[in-house]
Order: sequence, then C-alpha cells, then structure tokens
Amino acid sequence: MNQIRVIILLLMFTFVVAQDKIELEKKSSLENKESNILPTKSTILDDKIDIETYLVGPGDVFQILIESVESLPLIATVTPAGNLTVPNIGRFEVYHKTLAKVIDDIHEKGKVEIRNANIYVDLVQPREFKIWVHGAVDLPGYYIASHVTRAYEIAQRATPKTIADLAHIEIKRNGQTISLNWINLIKNGDRNENPYLLEGDVLFLPHGSFAGSTVSLDGSILNPGYYVIEENETLLSFISRTAITDEKIDFSFIRINRNGESVEVKKSEFASFGLENNDEINLIHKEYVRVTGYVQTPGLFEYVPGYRAIDYINLAGGITSEGKGDKTNIIKKSGESAEGLRTIIEKGDIIDVPRSMTDIIFGRFNVVSIVTTATSLIVYYLSIGK
Repeated sequence: MNQIRVIILLLMFTFVVAQDKIELEKKSSLENKESNILPTKSTILDDKIDIETYLVGPGDVFQILIESVESLPLIATVTPAGNLTVPNIGRFEVYHKTLAKVIDDIHEKGKVEIRNANIYVDLVQPREFKIWVHGAVDLPGYYIASHVTRAYEIAQRATPKTIADLAHIEIKRNGQTISLNWINLIKNGDRNENPYLLEGDVLFLPHGSFAGSTVSLDGSILNPGYYVIEENETLLSFISRTAITDEKIDFSFIRINRNGESVEVKKSEFASFGLENNDEINLIHKEYVRVTGYVQTPGLFEYVPGYRAIDYINLAGGITSEGKGDKTNIIKKSGESAEGLRTIIEKGDIIDVPRSMTDIIFGRFNVVSIVTTATSLIVYYLSIGK
C-alpha cells in the first residue's frame, strides 16, 4: 500500500514539473517572438534607399522573414566586425558590400539550408556614425549622421559662417576629394551637389577671401555679414539665397554702396543688376504709419499713398466712445505736428487720437447716471430739511 502511495506522489510530482516546464517554454517562446519585434525608431528619408549603391556596415539592422513551417520575422544587426548572423541560415561577412549583394547572399544560402522556404530580407534601420565638420562654421566637431543623411543637412547643424565659400565645398572620402557647389543646390535644388554621407567622410567649408568676390549684407535682417558671390551673380539671385528677412522689409528698392557712391536699385532692376566685389548691400524696413490713442486696435499699418488720417483710423477699427476725432494729432517724421482727420499722411507719421474732455471730466458716467445721482442728492437734502 505504501509503495502505491509513493508511486502516486512521484507521478504527481512529475506532472507538476512537466507543467512548469511547458509554461517556461511558452514564456521563452513569447519572449523570443517579442525580441524579434524591432524597437520603433523613425527614419526620415527624402528618397528610397538604392540597394545597388548602399554599402552595408556595422549597426545596420535587418529583418529576415523565413516562410516555412512557422513564419517568424527575425531581427539581425551587423556586428562591429562587419558580420551578420541569420538564425538557421548562417553567418555572413557583409562589411562594405552593397545591400543588393547581401540580400542575394542570404537568399542563395537560405535555399540550401532551408528547403522549400520563402526568404525575405529588408534593411529596416540604417546605421548611424559620426562625421567631422570643420572650416567656416561656428561649431566645428563631430555630428551624428547615417547613410540617408545628406551633406548640407549636417553642415547646417554646424552653423556655417556667412563668409563660407558655398561654391567650393569639399568632402574628403577615402583619400579622394568630392567638390560641391551649394549655391547651385540652393538656387536650383540640384541634389547632385548634396550627396549622402559615408563613414569616415570629412566635410570642409572653406572661408571666402576678402580679396576675392565678396560683398557685405547689412540692415534689417537676421543674418548680416560678408558673403561670397558667384561670378556675374545678380542682386535678385544673391538676396534670394542669403537674406533672412521678415515681411517688414521694404523691397521697393535696395540701397547699395559701391566705391563710395550710394546706388538705389529699384525692384524691377533686381534681376539685371550685377553685383561686384566689395559691394555693400543694405536692406531697410518699410516705413509704417502708427495709430495710437483712443482707437479700437492701435498699431502699425502699411503706408498707402494718398491716405488721410481718417483712413488709417478706420483701418484701426475707428474711434472709441472716449476719443475725440476732430482733435486728432499727427506727428510728422520731421518732428512737426498737424491736426485734423483730413490731413494727408506720409511714411513714418504717427496718428494720435486724444481722449475727449467730456470723458476726462465724467469718465464712464453717462447722462442718466449723472441725473440719477443729482436727483438722489436733492431728495436726500430735502428730507433732511424737513
């Protein structure tokens, strides 16, 4: 009888251990499946990756789907030594091979190792590396890039100086020099002047020469400084690619100081006016008309030739109930003053609508309030007299 009890206890113990093992295997299988899910990381592209030119290297992340008895997506990362291990298929040396070649190699070996299986290989996360940027930049140093990062993007992070010669940018790559013209890129959007970067690239922005073709840009802009110009570059071309302005700039003309003489170039002449070495270009703000005082929305208003004071007051929403329009004061740019709603306004004038005397004395009390208050006082006085 005791033997039977021992046997039963052993069977029960074996059953419990087996159940625990099954649960552990299920958990392990689930963890393996979860580990094959690529962590979410967005890669912003301006075009699809060309598998014929993309060179695989350490850090590239692949997803391999093997369709057989059980279809599972596998995640594999290229090691620092340049190797890629694909479970159930094998190990591959992939460093500096094209993406197309790596995909073909995995397919070919996969057909041998796993018969009657469909194998799909995708690069799902391009690797990152560091690029050295130096020359005419405010922040020289290393910057993180990838094989889908273009040179101009990295240069902007280093903050190019205004004097940088954008027509002669250089990338040092494997002992070779790649010359780029970023003026052509900015003007025409030529992406051939803005290649993707590779490991080991060194990006150099040369300084322009003050003895060469340089001009100064100044005035009401966010990026004044000295700039290199192209041969035969026009004022329109230069302003379009360099000046960071706002809508308050007066582009009806641009003042240029050339050889000690001031030249005013009209807007219609921008496209034909050629720049010369040492030109000084000055951008100025538009001269606005300011409306202040007792109007609905005081502020700055764009100058309109022939407008009178009343026209600008109407643009400001009109006179408030506290204002006195016939006493409107106009302060001229010269410092002189004028009065009246019919006064012709000039650039830079200030229109001020004063507070009426009635409002100054009585404030916000209306006639009914005043009469009511007076009546109450009289009634109170008479009641005291009785």
